[in-house]
Amino acid sequence: MKLLKISIILLFAFLNINLLHAEEKAAQGPALSPQDIIIGSAVRDNGHQTKQETEAQATNAIASAEALKLLEILENPEKRQKAIDSLKRKGTIASSPKAEAPEDWWESAYHWVKRDNIIFALKAALKILVILIIYVILRRLVNQLITYYTQRIPLLNQDKHSQSTTVAVIKTAAPIIRSTVHWVLIILAALLILSELNINIMPIIYSFSVIGLAISIGSQTLVKDLINGVMMLFEGNMAVGDVVTIGAFKGEVESISLRCVHLRYPTGELQTIPFSEVNYVINHSRDYALANVEFCVSFQADLKQVEDALQAAYETIKGDKQYSVLIKGDIKKLGVSHMDSWNVTVHAAVRITPDPYKIFLNEFYRLLIPELQKRHIPMPMIPFAPALEGS
Repeated sequence: MKLLKISIILLFAFLNINLLHAEEKAAQGPALSPQDIIIGSAVRDNGHQTKQETEAQATNAIASAEALKLLEILENPEKRQKAIDSLKRKGTIASSPKAEAPEDWWESAYHWVKRDNIIFALKAALKILVILIIYVILRRLVNQLITYYTQRIPLLNQDKHSQSTTVAVIKTAAPIIRSTVHWVLIILAALLILSELNINIMPIIYSFSVIGLAISIGSQTLVKDLINGVMMLFEGNMAVGDVVTIGAFKGEVESISLRCVHLRYPTGELQTIPFSEVNYVINHSRDYALANVEFCVSFQADLKQVEDALQAAYETIKGDKQYSVLIKGDIKKLGVSHMDSWNVTVHAAVRITPDPYKIFLNEFYRLLIPELQKRHIPMPMIPFAPALEGS
């Protein structure tokens, strides 16, 4: 029992003496430990002993010295209190996370810089820069190609009217193609950048797929608009600048998108029509049109004089440079197209370039009136019902 107590006292003494004198040994600088001194002394005194025996004797001597120091500390209250305070202070510092927080932060930052993170960041930044450069190059290339074909394709057609039609179609399709390609490039560049940042882009792609499926199911009208818009665009049924009739609406096509067409009325109103509601299109600006001339004369009128008046008006308008470019054929005198109780309707037609706003027809009527008056062709008189007696 006494031996056990002595062993415990020796162990406790060894630990506390090291803690108590750690600062003193550090202040004194590097020096030989007691064990080294004792071993050296033992070697000098007992050179004929083995190394194991010498180390054993040195260990016993150290244990005895540490035990004496421990007894000295226990007997002296000041040294005992000093040892206790030292133990408490070291235990508090070791167990306090706040005391090591600044060191841990600097150590973490140091290890982050020391590792391959900074190299990864530089490589990612370089790859992102390359992606952005490629995106800018492709975008400019697309713009140049669209501009080139916009200017080149109309020159391949020798017909002036066909050239204007082709230009109108290109002006309609070019902004849509340019916008679509730009958005595709932006999405691809964004996905590549996220991939270079070690972000898994497959969930994003799957999400877009699910969202697209949900939109296509829930917005069938929108999908129908887009599909009809693409088909209408490639079929070329109408282009920007054409005057068309869509259902009950008639106006000039101001712009076309993938979803709808915008019509501008002659009075200035703007009508938006989704492609899902476009069942048929009447285009008043393609190929040619017929300027139908119809007017009424009296039963007493000489039809030969009427035809001469039509021919004279046609020759006059044909000699006008402003309107001659619109004429694509001679006038056709179709004779009487209708008659009723008090007049007859004379009909003629001229094949002209599409004239949605009837500029040619209005000028023809203006020239026809003096020709009819010159030949004294009587106009119809609408009879009035006789007044009733007593009224």
